[in-house]
Amino acid sequence: MKIRTGFVSNSSSSSFIVGFKRRPQTAEEVHQVLFGTEPAVITVYDFGLPTNVAAQKVFDDIQKQQPATRDQILEVVRDGYFDTRPSRDYNGEKPSDIMLKEFRGKYPDIESYWDGEKIADPEAKALAVKIAAVRNAEWDEERRLDDIAADEYLDTQMPKFEGCEVYLFSYADDGGECVMEHGDIFHNLVHIVISNH
Repeated sequence: MKIRTGFVSNSSSSSFIVGFKRRPQTAEEVHQVLFGTEPAVITVYDFGLPTNVAAQKVFDDIQKQQPATRDQILEVVRDGYFDTRPSRDYNGEKPSDIMLKEFRGKYPDIESYWDGEKIADPEAKALAVKIAAVRNAEWDEERRLDDIAADEYLDTQMPKFEGCEVYLFSYADDGGECVMEHGDIFHNLVHIVISNH
């Protein structure tokens, strides 16, 4: 038997928040839960992985952790992309973007405003320091909004994990784990996939 999924792009990673009814005691038990009893090969694009190897990897990863707390799960959600994550203004119209355009227009020979302390011109230095402060404040506000959204998102997702022990996994296709990341190996269990692209 083969399980095949579609095309996968390179250089990605994903975190998986997975509910097990109880902590598996063996790799064979993991195999039963994830894939049933029949050995198979999961194929993603040009990569194949036997299900017993995938099950062993999941089992080994479970052995390295205790069931996740809500705070640990929230950290995984917060650090990745989820459905209700706020969108960002990348059109170059934020206050720091406008200030940076001004800086580059006035001081085209200065490569980076981030090296404000190294800038000799006092006016350029003052503007660079101001840009950095405004940009940091914008990032802090974005993070605050992301934290609120992640918390609200998790509130909507946690009920489906009721009665489960939750374990956390992270797989990256550039680390040779393409099938683990993209092979939908947790399809038989309650889970959330958080993209870390």
